[in-house]
Amino acid sequence: MDGSGSGSMPEWRMGADAVGSVARAGRGAGPLTDPWALFAPSALVVVATGVLYGLGVVTGRESAGVLTAFNSLFCAAPGLLIAFLCARAYLQSARRTVLLLGTAGLVFGLVYLVAGPLITVPNQAITVHNSGLVLGAALFVASAVCSLREESLKRRGVLPAPLRLTPVYVLGAAFVGLLVVLATTGLTAPFYVAGEGPTVLRQTVLAVATVGLLAAAGVFALGARRSGAAFAWFVAAGLCSVGVALGVLLLTKAGPGSPIAWIARAGQWMGGLCLLIGVFSLDRPIGERARLLQIALRASEERFRAVVEGAPVGIFVQTGGRYAYVNPEVCHMLGASRPEELVGTPVLDRIAPELRDTVRERIRILNEERRAVPVMEQTMLTLGGKRIETEVSAVPFTYGGENGALVFISDISERKRAEEALRRSEEQLRQSQKME
Repeated sequence: MDGSGSGSMPEWRMGADAVGSVARAGRGAGPLTDPWALFAPSALVVVATGVLYGLGVVTGRESAGVLTAFNSLFCAAPGLLIAFLCARAYLQSARRTVLLLGTAGLVFGLVYLVAGPLITVPNQAITVHNSGLVLGAALFVASAVCSLREESLKRRGVLPAPLRLTPVYVLGAAFVGLLVVLATTGLTAPFYVAGEGPTVLRQTVLAVATVGLLAAAGVFALGARRSGAAFAWFVAAGLCSVGVALGVLLLTKAGPGSPIAWIARAGQWMGGLCLLIGVFSLDRPIGERARLLQIALRASEERFRAVVEGAPVGIFVQTGGRYAYVNPEVCHMLGASRPEELVGTPVLDRIAPELRDTVRERIRILNEERRAVPVMEQTMLTLGGKRIETEVSAVPFTYGGENGALVFISDISERKRAEEALRRSEEQLRQSQKME
């Protein structure tokens, strides 16, 4: 039950390819004309900082009200909106990359919402802000690495089990809450001393956050170069802008309200907006092309279902090593009362343990190498644990924009029992002939 075999079904493949096209169009997966232009804000921050620092312009005036308003509008609000959009996308895709990105956005938004608007004491606000950015940076790095890993696993036909959304988000929010408690009760070492400026601890924490954000930007950019996805390019550019801005504050030690400090903050604001645009591209359609592809997809899906729903053999679609579609006959074979009991579950769960390594390799060949493997007899397990004998054939197939296989299975349990009975009968006949 691995999605192996030979043959071709061009009409169905056309429909599946339409799925992928719609997904790429609607989720911003198409290539950008000049993605490196997205990094222009980061370059401008560096150039402007260099000019001002060279001129010795490192002091100025700061309006707390203006700073709070801009931080809330361009950092806190985008971060929380990123968390919402990623939560919605995760419920549809179950991709850990999206979940971790959403959690990072949640932490990012809460940190900017708390530090300044709600906590105004400089040391407390800086403690919450800088420490929270370290966690946010770690989550961004984890999301970037997970993105590369998911692409690798997808090519091998295996995807990690999904995580639960609510506990992960709650943990992120709880960490920010803990920072607030520690900072406001004086249980942390000072990050900022009035009249002296930032402490060594603050500079160290800010350095860790800066390196983490730039590392995450680099990994996302690497993934974007491979896939050409607009989403990854925007996220990489946004993280780079925030990381460069924090690096400017770290290296120049510009005073509050100085032009350099305002430029660095503008870099953070532009980074927040860039991140938001990237996440928006996860589920925004791009006009007429997407609409036409959706029409083609709908018509193709109707033809697909008209053929397979009434087929006398089991037919299912496997993507990422999981059931993506099953017809009624597959449900009957495996003891499922409805397709939802199988869809989304690992194919290997329904394979006898002694065959799982073999089937796993066949899935890899189909999904990653996109080539057929021989027809195979497989012992499968129903939902109730009963073993049944099947014969499996399949073709490499693209469904929902993902590589997989269109699989045909036949229950040959009766045939195997008849063959076993015949074998025993022949064995008994040979034994009786020997006795004569």
